[in-house]
Amino acid sequence: MSDSLDGMSGIVRSVTIKEAMTVDDQDRVYAQVAPSHRVALKKYQETGTVLPFGSTQNRITGPNLYLFNPTASSWAPPREANPLHGWDLKEVIKNGATSGAQPEDIYGCLYFSLTDQLREFRRRIRDKFTISFHVTSLPAGKLSTAITHHRPSMRFDRIDVGRTLYHDKAGLKHTIQTWAPFLAPQKDVAITGYCKMWVDSQPDGKAKGAGDESFRDAMKKVIANMKSDKPEDEVLAKMADNESLFFSVCHNIEMGYDNSKAFTKYLASQGLDEALSHTGLKLRDSRRIVPHRLGVPLEASRSAIPHFENEEAWYHATMMNSFSWSERILELGRE
Repeated sequence: MSDSLDGMSGIVRSVTIKEAMTVDDQDRVYAQVAPSHRVALKKYQETGTVLPFGSTQNRITGPNLYLFNPTASSWAPPREANPLHGWDLKEVIKNGATSGAQPEDIYGCLYFSLTDQLREFRRRIRDKFTISFHVTSLPAGKLSTAITHHRPSMRFDRIDVGRTLYHDKAGLKHTIQTWAPFLAPQKDVAITGYCKMWVDSQPDGKAKGAGDESFRDAMKKVIANMKSDKPEDEVLAKMADNESLFFSVCHNIEMGYDNSKAFTKYLASQGLDEALSHTGLKLRDSRRIVPHRLGVPLEASRSAIPHFENEEAWYHATMMNSFSWSERILELGRE
Protein backbone atom coordinates (compact mmCIF):
# COMPACT_ATOMS: atom_id res chain seq x y z
CA MET A 1 0.00 0.00 0.00
CA SER A 2 2.81 2.36 0.92
CA ASP A 3 4.64 1.66 -2.34
CA SER A 4 1.51 2.37 -4.39
CA LEU A 5 0.95 5.65 -2.58
CA ASP A 6 4.56 6.64 -3.09
CA GLY A 7 4.25 5.87 -6.78
CA MET A 8 1.05 7.85 -7.02
CA SER A 9 2.64 10.76 -5.21
CA GLY A 10 5.47 10.70 -7.72
CA ILE A 11 2.98 10.91 -10.58
CA VAL A 12 1.14 13.76 -8.91
CA ARG A 13 4.32 15.75 -8.38
CA SER A 14 4.93 15.71 -12.11
CA VAL A 15 1.48 17.01 -12.93
CA THR A 16 1.09 20.65 -13.85
CA ILE A 17 -2.06 22.54 -14.63
CA LYS A 18 -1.03 22.68 -18.28
CA GLU A 19 -1.74 18.96 -18.58
CA ALA A 20 -5.34 19.47 -17.50
CA MET A 21 -6.09 22.77 -19.22
CA THR A 22 -5.13 24.22 -22.53
CA VAL A 23 -2.49 26.93 -22.40
CA ASP A 24 -5.11 29.45 -23.48
CA ASP A 25 -7.44 28.53 -20.62
CA GLN A 26 -4.61 28.66 -18.13
CA ASP A 27 -3.43 32.05 -19.33
CA ARG A 28 -6.97 33.40 -19.17
CA VAL A 29 -7.29 32.35 -15.53
CA TYR A 30 -3.93 33.83 -14.59
CA ALA A 31 -4.39 37.03 -16.60
CA GLN A 32 -7.39 38.20 -14.63
CA VAL A 33 -5.87 37.94 -11.15
CA ALA A 34 -3.20 39.92 -9.34
CA PRO A 35 0.41 38.62 -9.59
CA SER A 36 0.47 37.43 -5.97
CA HIS A 37 -2.74 35.49 -6.53
CA ARG A 38 -1.29 33.88 -9.66
CA VAL A 39 1.55 32.51 -7.55
CA ALA A 40 -0.88 31.33 -4.87
CA LEU A 41 -3.16 29.69 -7.45
CA LYS A 42 -0.25 27.94 -9.15
CA LYS A 43 0.92 26.49 -5.85
CA TYR A 44 -2.59 25.27 -5.03
CA GLN A 45 -2.89 23.60 -8.44
CA GLU A 46 0.45 21.87 -7.89
CA THR A 47 -0.38 20.53 -4.42
CA GLY A 48 -4.17 20.56 -4.05
CA THR A 49 -3.79 21.75 -0.45
CA VAL A 50 -5.18 24.85 1.28
CA LEU A 51 -2.35 26.12 3.47
CA PRO A 52 -0.54 29.41 4.16
CA PHE A 53 1.99 29.99 1.40
CA GLY A 54 5.05 29.90 3.65
CA SER A 55 3.97 26.93 5.76
CA THR A 56 6.54 24.19 6.31
CA GLN A 57 4.02 21.43 5.52
CA ASN A 58 5.54 19.17 8.17
CA ARG A 59 2.25 17.32 8.52
CA ILE A 60 1.45 17.29 4.81
CA THR A 61 4.40 15.85 2.95
CA GLY A 62 2.78 15.34 -0.45
CA PRO A 63 0.05 16.63 -2.75
CA ASN A 64 -3.62 16.00 -2.09
CA LEU A 65 -4.05 12.68 -3.91
CA TYR A 66 -7.83 13.08 -4.07
CA LEU A 67 -7.45 15.93 -6.56
CA PHE A 68 -5.27 14.14 -9.09
CA ASN A 69 -5.95 11.32 -11.52
CA PRO A 70 -3.07 8.80 -11.27
CA THR A 71 -3.97 6.90 -14.46
CA ALA A 72 -4.21 9.97 -16.68
CA SER A 73 -1.63 12.03 -14.76
CA SER A 74 -4.03 14.94 -14.68
CA TRP A 75 -5.94 17.32 -12.45
CA ALA A 76 -9.12 15.42 -11.55
CA PRO A 77 -11.70 18.14 -10.65
CA PRO A 78 -13.28 20.41 -13.26
CA ARG A 79 -10.60 22.76 -14.53
CA GLU A 80 -12.33 25.82 -13.06
CA ALA A 81 -12.71 24.22 -9.61
CA ASN A 82 -11.27 26.39 -6.86
CA PRO A 83 -11.90 26.26 -3.08
CA LEU A 84 -12.13 30.06 -3.07
CA HIS A 85 -15.32 29.95 -5.13
CA GLY A 86 -18.51 30.71 -3.27
CA TRP A 87 -16.93 32.33 -0.23
CA ASP A 88 -17.22 35.98 0.78
CA LEU A 89 -13.57 36.85 0.18
CA LYS A 90 -13.85 40.09 2.14
CA GLU A 91 -14.67 38.00 5.22
CA VAL A 92 -12.05 35.40 4.29
CA ILE A 93 -9.33 38.06 4.16
CA LYS A 94 -10.59 39.63 7.38
CA ASN A 95 -10.46 36.27 9.18
CA GLY A 96 -7.02 35.58 7.75
CA ALA A 97 -5.72 38.94 8.96
CA THR A 98 -6.59 38.08 12.57
CA SER A 99 -4.16 35.16 12.29
CA GLY A 100 -1.45 37.17 10.56
CA ALA A 101 -2.12 36.19 6.93
CA GLN A 102 -1.77 38.87 4.27
CA PRO A 103 -4.40 39.45 1.53
CA GLU A 104 -1.83 38.37 -1.07
CA ASP A 105 -1.71 34.93 0.56
CA ILE A 106 -5.33 34.27 -0.34
CA TYR A 107 -5.24 30.50 0.32
CA GLY A 108 -3.58 31.16 3.67
CA CYS A 109 -6.48 33.47 4.51
CA LEU A 110 -8.89 30.74 3.43
CA TYR A 111 -7.06 28.21 5.61
CA PHE A 112 -7.52 30.30 8.75
CA SER A 113 -11.09 31.21 7.81
CA LEU A 114 -12.04 27.55 7.29
CA THR A 115 -10.31 26.62 10.54
CA ASP A 116 -12.46 29.16 12.38
CA GLN A 117 -15.59 27.88 10.65
CA LEU A 118 -14.85 24.26 11.55
CA ARG A 119 -14.09 25.14 15.16
CA GLU A 120 -17.38 26.99 15.45
CA PHE A 121 -19.17 24.06 13.78
CA ARG A 122 -17.59 21.66 16.27
CA ARG A 123 -18.59 23.90 19.18
CA ARG A 124 -22.20 24.02 18.04
CA ILE A 125 -22.39 20.26 17.60
CA ARG A 126 -20.81 19.43 20.95
CA ASP A 127 -21.87 22.25 23.25
CA LYS A 128 -24.72 24.34 21.89
CA PHE A 129 -27.25 22.32 19.91
CA THR A 130 -28.60 18.80 19.71
CA ILE A 131 -27.79 17.84 16.13
CA SER A 132 -27.93 14.54 14.30
CA PHE A 133 -26.85 13.77 10.75
CA HIS A 134 -28.38 11.26 8.35
CA VAL A 135 -26.45 10.53 5.17
CA THR A 136 -28.03 8.70 2.25
CA SER A 137 -27.12 7.91 -1.33
CA LEU A 138 -30.75 7.86 -2.45
CA PRO A 139 -31.77 10.37 -5.14
CA ALA A 140 -34.30 12.98 -4.06
CA GLY A 141 -37.32 11.19 -5.54
CA LYS A 142 -36.56 7.86 -3.88
CA LEU A 143 -35.63 9.58 -0.62
CA SER A 144 -39.07 11.15 -0.29
CA THR A 145 -40.66 7.75 -0.91
CA ALA A 146 -38.41 6.11 1.68
CA ILE A 147 -39.31 8.74 4.29
CA THR A 148 -43.01 8.25 3.57
CA HIS A 149 -42.73 4.49 4.14
CA HIS A 150 -40.29 4.38 7.05
CA ARG A 151 -40.69 7.74 8.86
CA PRO A 152 -44.11 9.07 7.84
CA SER A 153 -44.24 11.54 10.73
CA MET A 154 -40.89 13.17 9.89
CA ARG A 155 -41.15 16.90 9.17
CA PHE A 156 -38.59 19.59 8.37
CA ASP A 157 -38.28 23.33 9.03
CA ARG A 158 -36.30 23.84 5.84
CA ILE A 159 -35.80 21.75 2.72
CA ASP A 160 -33.15 22.67 0.17
CA VAL A 161 -33.95 20.91 -3.10
CA GLY A 162 -30.78 22.12 -4.81
CA ARG A 163 -30.83 21.73 -8.58
CA THR A 164 -33.63 19.15 -8.80
CA LEU A 165 -35.87 21.99 -10.00
CA TYR A 166 -34.47 21.74 -13.53
CA HIS A 167 -36.70 20.31 -16.22
CA ASP A 168 -34.04 17.73 -17.06
CA LYS A 169 -33.92 16.60 -13.41
CA ALA A 170 -37.02 15.98 -11.29
CA GLY A 171 -38.65 19.18 -12.49
CA LEU A 172 -39.92 22.22 -10.61
CA LYS A 173 -43.58 21.28 -10.23
CA HIS A 174 -42.89 17.66 -9.29
CA THR A 175 -40.18 18.62 -6.78
CA ILE A 176 -42.34 21.18 -4.98
CA GLN A 177 -45.38 18.90 -4.84
CA THR A 178 -43.23 16.00 -3.62
CA TRP A 179 -41.48 17.82 -0.78
CA ALA A 180 -44.10 20.32 0.41
CA PRO A 181 -45.94 17.69 2.54
CA PHE A 182 -42.75 17.18 4.56
CA LEU A 183 -42.69 20.77 5.83
CA ALA A 184 -43.41 21.29 9.53
CA PRO A 185 -46.56 23.25 10.46
CA GLN A 186 -44.67 26.37 11.63
CA LYS A 187 -45.10 29.56 9.61
CA ASP A 188 -41.39 30.15 8.97
CA VAL A 189 -40.70 26.83 7.22
CA ALA A 190 -39.37 27.03 3.67
CA ILE A 191 -38.31 25.19 0.55
CA THR A 192 -35.29 26.71 -1.18
CA GLY A 193 -33.79 25.88 -4.55
CA TYR A 194 -30.96 27.04 -6.79
CA CYS A 195 -31.53 27.72 -10.49
CA LYS A 196 -28.47 28.17 -12.69
CA MET A 197 -29.17 26.57 -16.07
CA TRP A 198 -32.71 27.94 -16.44
CA VAL A 199 -31.48 30.44 -19.04
CA ASP A 200 -30.82 27.56 -21.46
CA SER A 201 -34.57 27.24 -22.04
CA GLN A 202 -35.49 30.92 -21.59
CA PRO A 203 -34.10 33.04 -24.48
CA ASP A 204 -34.46 36.40 -22.72
CA GLY A 205 -32.89 35.01 -19.54
CA LYS A 206 -29.57 36.48 -20.69
CA ALA A 207 -28.81 40.04 -21.71
CA LYS A 208 -27.80 39.05 -25.24
CA GLY A 209 -31.01 37.11 -25.77
CA ALA A 210 -33.07 40.07 -24.56
CA GLY A 211 -31.92 42.29 -27.44
CA ASP A 212 -29.23 44.84 -28.27
CA GLU A 213 -30.69 47.57 -26.07
CA SER A 214 -30.75 45.30 -23.01
CA PHE A 215 -27.20 44.18 -23.76
CA ARG A 216 -25.90 47.76 -24.01
CA ASP A 217 -27.74 48.76 -20.85
CA ALA A 218 -26.28 45.77 -18.99
CA MET A 219 -22.76 46.65 -20.14
CA LYS A 220 -23.13 50.24 -18.93
CA LYS A 221 -24.27 49.01 -15.53
CA VAL A 222 -21.39 46.55 -15.29
CA ILE A 223 -18.89 49.29 -16.12
CA ALA A 224 -20.49 51.66 -13.62
CA ASN A 225 -20.39 48.92 -11.00
CA MET A 226 -16.80 48.01 -11.71
CA LYS A 227 -15.32 51.50 -11.85
CA SER A 228 -17.90 53.60 -10.05
CA ASP A 229 -15.34 56.30 -9.21
CA LYS A 230 -14.16 56.83 -12.82
CA PRO A 231 -15.86 58.32 -15.91
CA GLU A 232 -17.37 55.81 -18.32
CA ASP A 233 -15.29 57.12 -21.25
CA GLU A 234 -12.11 56.49 -19.29
CA VAL A 235 -13.14 52.92 -18.55
CA LEU A 236 -14.07 52.27 -22.20
CA ALA A 237 -10.69 53.61 -23.32
CA LYS A 238 -8.94 51.35 -20.83
CA MET A 239 -10.95 48.36 -22.06
CA ALA A 240 -9.72 48.99 -25.61
CA ASP A 241 -6.11 48.61 -24.45
CA ASN A 242 -6.65 45.88 -21.86
CA GLU A 243 -7.88 42.53 -23.18
CA SER A 244 -8.20 41.07 -19.69
CA LEU A 245 -10.49 43.91 -18.62
CA PHE A 246 -12.52 43.63 -21.83
CA PHE A 247 -13.08 39.89 -21.41
CA SER A 248 -13.92 40.39 -17.75
CA VAL A 249 -16.70 42.83 -18.60
CA CYS A 250 -18.06 40.52 -21.31
CA HIS A 251 -17.88 37.48 -19.03
CA ASN A 252 -19.77 39.27 -16.26
CA ILE A 253 -22.30 41.06 -18.48
CA GLU A 254 -25.23 39.25 -16.82
CA MET A 255 -24.40 41.07 -13.61
CA GLY A 256 -25.89 44.22 -15.11
CA TYR A 257 -29.03 42.58 -16.48
CA ASP A 258 -32.30 42.42 -14.55
CA ASN A 259 -33.49 38.91 -15.42
CA SER A 260 -36.36 38.84 -12.91
CA LYS A 261 -39.13 39.15 -15.53
CA ALA A 262 -37.58 36.43 -17.67
CA PHE A 263 -37.28 34.20 -14.61
CA THR A 264 -40.94 34.77 -13.76
CA LYS A 265 -41.88 33.60 -17.25
CA TYR A 266 -39.63 30.57 -16.87
CA LEU A 267 -41.27 29.61 -13.57
CA ALA A 268 -44.71 29.91 -15.14
CA SER A 269 -43.67 27.67 -18.03
CA GLN A 270 -42.49 25.04 -15.53
CA GLY A 271 -45.84 24.87 -13.71
CA LEU A 272 -45.05 26.93 -10.61
CA ASP A 273 -48.57 28.37 -10.28
CA GLU A 274 -50.11 24.90 -10.33
CA ALA A 275 -47.59 23.63 -7.79
CA LEU A 276 -48.28 26.53 -5.42
CA SER A 277 -52.03 26.06 -5.76
CA HIS A 278 -51.68 22.35 -5.05
CA THR A 279 -49.45 22.76 -1.98
CA GLY A 280 -50.71 26.03 -0.52
CA LEU A 281 -47.22 27.50 -0.58
CA LYS A 282 -46.27 30.99 -1.73
CA LEU A 283 -43.29 32.35 -3.63
CA ARG A 284 -41.73 34.78 -1.17
CA ASP A 285 -41.02 38.20 -2.59
CA SER A 286 -39.68 39.46 0.75
CA ARG A 287 -36.94 37.01 1.57
CA ARG A 288 -36.10 35.56 4.99
CA ILE A 289 -33.44 32.98 4.18
CA VAL A 290 -31.84 33.51 0.76
CA PRO A 291 -31.68 36.52 -1.59
CA HIS A 292 -33.24 36.52 -5.04
CA ARG A 293 -29.86 36.24 -6.76
CA LEU A 294 -26.14 36.23 -6.06
CA GLY A 295 -24.49 39.50 -5.10
CA VAL A 296 -27.58 41.20 -3.66
CA PRO A 297 -28.56 41.56 0.02
CA LEU A 298 -31.34 39.52 1.59
CA GLU A 299 -33.70 42.50 1.70
CA ALA A 300 -33.21 43.39 -1.99
CA SER A 301 -36.16 43.32 -4.39
CA ARG A 302 -36.48 40.65 -7.06
CA SER A 303 -35.37 43.16 -9.73
CA ALA A 304 -32.17 44.17 -7.92
CA ILE A 305 -28.84 43.61 -9.64
CA PRO A 306 -25.49 42.98 -7.91
CA HIS A 307 -23.60 46.02 -6.69
CA PHE A 308 -20.13 46.23 -5.18
CA GLU A 309 -18.88 48.99 -2.95
CA ASN A 310 -15.46 49.39 -4.55
CA GLU A 311 -13.06 47.99 -7.13
CA GLU A 312 -11.62 45.49 -4.66
CA ALA A 313 -15.06 44.00 -3.97
CA TRP A 314 -15.64 43.75 -7.73
CA TYR A 315 -12.30 41.96 -8.15
CA HIS A 316 -13.12 39.42 -5.44
CA ALA A 317 -16.59 38.70 -6.83
CA THR A 318 -15.62 38.38 -10.48
CA MET A 319 -11.92 37.59 -10.90
CA MET A 320 -11.65 35.29 -7.87
CA ASN A 321 -15.01 33.58 -8.24
CA SER A 322 -16.82 31.68 -10.98
CA PHE A 323 -20.43 32.83 -11.30
CA SER A 324 -22.47 33.21 -14.46
CA TRP A 325 -24.53 35.94 -12.70
CA SER A 326 -27.68 34.48 -14.26
CA GLU A 327 -28.34 32.36 -11.18
CA ARG A 328 -31.65 32.80 -9.37
CA ILE A 329 -32.67 31.39 -5.98
CA LEU A 330 -36.17 30.27 -5.03
CA GLU A 331 -37.72 30.56 -1.59
CA LEU A 332 -41.18 29.14 -0.94
CA GLY A 333 -43.13 29.27 2.31
CA ARG A 334 -46.59 29.31 3.80
CA GLU A 335 -46.49 33.09 4.22
